[in-house]
Amino acid sequence: MEENLNQEIQNTNTTDDDFSFDEIQAELDEEAHLSEDEESTEEVTHNDEQTSEPFMNITYNGVEESLTREQAIELAQKGRNYDKLMQKNQQLANDPALLMLNDMASRAGTTPENFLKQLNTFQQTNEVNKLAAKLKEQYPNTDDRLLLDYAQRVYSENMNKIHQEEMVRQQQIHDENQQQLINEIQYMQKNYPDVDLEHLPNEVIQMMQGGTGLIQAYALYENRMLKSKLNAYDKNAQNARKNVGNISQTSPQEVSDPFLQGFLGK
Repeated sequence: MEENLNQEIQNTNTTDDDFSFDEIQAELDEEAHLSEDEESTEEVTHNDEQTSEPFMNITYNGVEESLTREQAIELAQKGRNYDKLMQKNQQLANDPALLMLNDMASRAGTTPENFLKQLNTFQQTNEVNKLAAKLKEQYPNTDDRLLLDYAQRVYSENMNKIHQEEMVRQQQIHDENQQQLINEIQYMQKNYPDVDLEHLPNEVIQMMQGGTGLIQAYALYENRMLKSKLNAYDKNAQNARKNVGNISQTSPQEVSDPFLQGFLGK
C-alpha cells in the first residue's frame, strides 16, 4: 500500500517535459473561448443596443443624469447594500476583535494587513504539517519531503474547492438580487402604468439608494402623499368650521348682510 502511495506521489510530481496541466488547460480554455465568441457575436451586438438606451433619469448632486436599464439595476443594488455596509462599518470600528488585531499588529511592528498575511501563512503551514504528520504515521518509510509535497497539494485542492463553492454562492445571491429588481420593475410597469419610471420622485430614489426596494419605496411615497392630502383636507375643514363659528357669534348690530341674517336666523 505504501508503494502505491509513493507511485501516486511520483505521478503527481511529473516533470514539465512529460505533462503540463497548465498547457492543456490553457488550450481547453482557448477553444472554449473561441467557441463562445462565435456563438455570441450577434447577441452582444443586440444586447449593446438594448443596454445603451436611456431607461430612467435621476438627480444626483443637483445634476440630472440618464441611466440605462443595467445602470439603474446596478445603482439600486448598491443602494440596497448601503445601509447595511454603513452599519457594518460602524460595528467594525468598535469591534473588540479588530481593536485587538490592531494592537497585536502594532506590537509586532507591522500593519494589520501584513499581520493577517503572516497569520494566514502560519495557519496554512500548520495545517499542511498536520496532514503530513498523519501521512507519516500511515507510511513511515516514505520520504518526508514527498509526504510534505503531497500534503501541500491536498491542502491546496481543498482550499480551491472551498473558494469555488463560495464564488458560486455569491454569484447565486447576485443573480437572485438582480432578478428581484427586474421583477419589481415589471410589477410597477404592470400595476402602476401611469407612473413614469424614468422620472421617479427624488424621495423614492433616495429610499432605493438607502436599501429600500422599488415597490416598497413607491408605496411609502404614496402613503406619505396621501397622509399629507388628508391632513390638508382636515385643516381646511377645521378652518371652515371655525369661520362659521365666528360668523354665528357676531352681534346683530354687526350683521348687515340680508343673506347672513337669514342664514343665522336673525
